[in-house]
Amino acid sequence: MSELVQGVQNGTTTPTQTTSATSALTNSALGKDAFLQLLVTQMKYQDPLNPNSDTEFVAQLATFSQLEQMQNLSQTTTNSQAFSLVGQNVVVKVIGTSGEVTYKEGTVDFVTISNGKVQLSVDGNKYNMDQLERVVDSLYILKQGAPSIDQKITLEYDKSTPADLTFEANMGTGDTVASDVAIVINGVLVDSEDVTVNNNKITIKKEALSDLEVGSYKATIVFNDSLYTTVTDKLTINVKNTNPEAAVSKAFDTNKKSFQEVLLEKQNIEGQELLKFSKHANERLASRNIDLTTTQLERLETGARKAQAKGINESLVMVDNIAFIVNTKSNTVITAVNDSDDKIFTNIDGAVII
Repeated sequence: MSELVQGVQNGTTTPTQTTSATSALTNSALGKDAFLQLLVTQMKYQDPLNPNSDTEFVAQLATFSQLEQMQNLSQTTTNSQAFSLVGQNVVVKVIGTSGEVTYKEGTVDFVTISNGKVQLSVDGNKYNMDQLERVVDSLYILKQGAPSIDQKITLEYDKSTPADLTFEANMGTGDTVASDVAIVINGVLVDSEDVTVNNNKITIKKEALSDLEVGSYKATIVFNDSLYTTVTDKLTINVKNTNPEAAVSKAFDTNKKSFQEVLLEKQNIEGQELLKFSKHANERLASRNIDLTTTQLERLETGARKAQAKGINESLVMVDNIAFIVNTKSNTVITAVNDSDDKIFTNIDGAVII
């Protein structure tokens, strides 16, 4: 009964507290040890004339057992959570000696449990479990440094005065830095030779835009970072033609009729759709000094119509020793190849030999 003995000083009693009682008061949570002490004390100092019944003691013991199991389960859950954090990126809260709060970010190396206390080792330093603020997915961290285009960009390309187009992009930081990009315009991948990257400036050469019709095009940019970041809604290219006559490309000199003039004459006579030559095809014919005769042009037209009738979209049409790639949907000659070129053809649906 020493716990109930109180000292007397100046005619009044002075309460005394044991170290264990003081410790219990400082803890706002009622643990299983404190609950057991209360139960033992109640049994020890019960009224002998009106003692507690066995039923009450059994109920209290059952409550004590339930409390103990809940605390054990809570500790087990905490340990399991701690073990699952190994290898994860976390942020822990650190309170300095003067009360300042800082946050440390790093990777959990290992977990230690000593005397029921769980500690996380983050980049060589140990932190208590209750200092854990948040767990961050590694992919999320990578995305924070991924390449991007912060604002919408609209570029203007004039077919009558063609010029390269340049825009700026964030090429990324850390483990997601990009050194190159791929650009898709109107569903067609721009040739890598027509795209250059200089620091954060990306240039599309005018040659890549020359075959685009007048209109507005959404461009897709794919960066070569570790995530292959793709931007689809930031870059718009508006194609216009302020001087259509200046944009007409001639494959022959001024003393000869151009392909377009010869075919236009045929169109007027026969009422057929005009077979067009792309700027690239005209340049290829001019650079190789290929002069097509009227007969060869007629044979080329015939081959294109036959390919279209057979449902061929991208056709190889052979006229003598000259090979033409024709897109029958747009009725356009894409390119031309003669004996001086390597004869390797890809992405064609069929061939017509005239």
